[in-house]
Amino acid sequence: MGADFKADLEAGFYGDLSYALPDSEAEGYLRAAGGADWSTGDFIFEAEYYYNGGGAAADSLFPGAHNVYADVIWRQSEFLNVSASVIEDLSDQYGTGTLLASYNAAQNATLTLFCKTIWVEGSVPASASGELVQGLGAGTVALQLGATLEISF
Repeated sequence: MGADFKADLEAGFYGDLSYALPDSEAEGYLRAAGGADWSTGDFIFEAEYYYNGGGAAADSLFPGAHNVYADVIWRQSEFLNVSASVIEDLSDQYGTGTLLASYNAAQNATLTLFCKTIWVEGSVPASASGELVQGLGAGTVALQLGATLEISF
């Protein structure tokens, strides 16, 4: 069961709250998220907090109890967007930061360049999924660079 809200004032605000009741005899758990977005000129700012009361059993991508996300997007033109984002698991002290540039090179063709850094300050739970943190130990920083070309027909 759950509830959510959204309010668009000068900025947009939203929130979700749910209580999961497992099929087994296990206890239920609470999950909640709240955030805001705001735009001015060519910039969009977003931030969100996510509480995961069920741990890895409830969400293997964000197994920690306290998670935050923030990003800023610059719409330089109708052809070019540049963004910077951060996702941090405050409970287990690991996260990612990404710089991304997306350019509409031609009709139906988008070129994307990115630089992603991954850091681990604490210990990553064995239940954490995804290539971002698998195999990284405490005190690790990793870097990924990449490019994609998407062509649509």
